[in-house]
Amino acid sequence: MASKHERVKAILLQHGKESRRKYNWPWLDGRYLTRRRANKFLLGAIIDFQVPANSAWDTAQNFAETALGDPPLLWQRIRDFTPREWDARFPTYKLHRFRWAHTRVRHIAGRVVGKFGGDFRDAFEGKSARKVLGILETELKVGPAIARMIVGALIDTGHLQGQSDLKPDRHVRRVLGRVYQQSEITARQALTLARQICPNSSWVLDNPLYDIGKRFCKARQPLCANCPLNTVCRYRLDGEREAPQEFASYGSTDQSSRGPRAQICRVGRQCSGHGPRHKTSQVLPYVPSPGRRMRPPAPSSGGEDTHSGRTPCARC
Repeated sequence: MASKHERVKAILLQHGKESRRKYNWPWLDGRYLTRRRANKFLLGAIIDFQVPANSAWDTAQNFAETALGDPPLLWQRIRDFTPREWDARFPTYKLHRFRWAHTRVRHIAGRVVGKFGGDFRDAFEGKSARKVLGILETELKVGPAIARMIVGALIDTGHLQGQSDLKPDRHVRRVLGRVYQQSEITARQALTLARQICPNSSWVLDNPLYDIGKRFCKARQPLCANCPLNTVCRYRLDGEREAPQEFASYGSTDQSSRGPRAQICRVGRQCSGHGPRHKTSQVLPYVPSPGRRMRPPAPSSGGEDTHSGRTPCARC
């Protein structure tokens, strides 16, 4: 029988074949990569974090082509701004929602100009994937996650040969965490787990994990029934086994609440015998305090949607 790693890998690779055509790397299509296109790709990549999906690439295009007029030496043009001038254009250019990320673009521009003459192609052409990853992390200092994404994109488009790790963004961390541990995991844990699933090159798992996290395994109200990983997902399988049947029609579960599976009451206008309930009050077992007499829950009256003496609300 195949191990869980093997089953997860098979599902992800199959989903990757189906979803690959949905996502393309901007400016990297085609065999010949011009200097303008390579530089715009690098700009979009280094601002592609903690922003809505695909907005970084649109922002990079609007900035380079509209605000700067699509210069042949994009990084030199950015480097020509003085620090004060560049900082003053933060609200105008809107490259990123964080000011420090806006400032970092100019710092990286200085490194691209100083080490590669303003042409990003010189950082990867004729080099191995491992070498390019080192250049991005140590020389250009774009950050490890973005460096992995850039190397992976160059591999996907045929501009680089070799192996690479995936980018452990929030979608990847959430999907892998739920499949194996029921909750989101850290970036380091996601990298370790991805390398165990696919030792040769975990980058092949990046696109299917991203697509599943974006379309099915959402942070709130995940679409587990339609998820390709629902047959191997611990979040889905353990949740179904542990959900109490007697409260199945009364609400959902909350792991962060008191007890292993505290219930969130969402039915009924009033808790029997204890007055109106709050919209998201917890439903806990009805246990009187020692030495204290408590009135038992009153039977439900006709026409009222109550707990019918089952349990009172925790906040009553």
